[in-house]
Amino acid sequence: MIKKRFRSGLSLLVVLAALQVSAVGSASAGQVVQVTEGIQYAVKLPRPYVIRTATRSEVWTSEVPILEYHAFSKQQKQDVWYVAADAFEKQLRYLAEHGYNSISFQDLAKAWYENRPLPPKPVILSIDDGYMNNYTIAYPLLKKYKMKAVIFLTTNMIGADANHVGWREIQEMEASGLVTFEAHGVSHQYLTKIPEAQARREVFEAKRVLDERLEHPVVAFSYPGGYNSPKIRSTVKEAGYLFGTVAKGGYASMSQGAYELHRIIVNGKEPPYQFVKSLK
Repeated sequence: MIKKRFRSGLSLLVVLAALQVSAVGSASAGQVVQVTEGIQYAVKLPRPYVIRTATRSEVWTSEVPILEYHAFSKQQKQDVWYVAADAFEKQLRYLAEHGYNSISFQDLAKAWYENRPLPPKPVILSIDDGYMNNYTIAYPLLKKYKMKAVIFLTTNMIGADANHVGWREIQEMEASGLVTFEAHGVSHQYLTKIPEAQARREVFEAKRVLDERLEHPVVAFSYPGGYNSPKIRSTVKEAGYLFGTVAKGGYASMSQGAYELHRIIVNGKEPPYQFVKSLK
């Protein structure tokens, strides 16, 4: 099992999210139990807590670029979704040399939900789908430049074949302190194109599996294919996630809504100047 790595403050954030859901089952003292579609999980309350309602000016104080990657290749493939290793290294070098500080969604949660400061020029490097090349190509470069990244996992694909990371790779990357993991559904279904009950399972079950195996709560959800709706966003919130991400370009801002945070797609076919331009 993967060792717990989260700071204690994040537990309170998850409790606050859990208390927003519409279906809450009975629980023993010190627990909130969420039940949906036959799935049940408990969030332990570590200590007495007080819920306060923060004003928008107190909480929504910053904008953050969230870069969206998918796959990596050793050589240039002229494919939108594959970023070549040398291009990725140049991007990491640019970020490091220009004072960007990579953060996780947990860091973002502490800033935007607890009103804690973010470091100067924060950026989130997010990677969808959990391909093995995230481990074999991207991870060594992240270590070289000491940059953090977030990998959104599709739980049914973890270790399913040689093209996807397994729990061993996940454990190693998380233990480094550089890579965190968030949810991308169970089977990469487009949530607005399947029955509601199935969409709910994709959202809730992905969180249950990752919370259990990682031994800490995941806080962000990446909508497969970007497909979302007010109902889907409400379900993501109900499940206890603090953020949802969409591929709309531009910086993420809480004025967009916590469950519609914009991401900037890093196009594997574009020249280097386009990457720089996307951060301006």
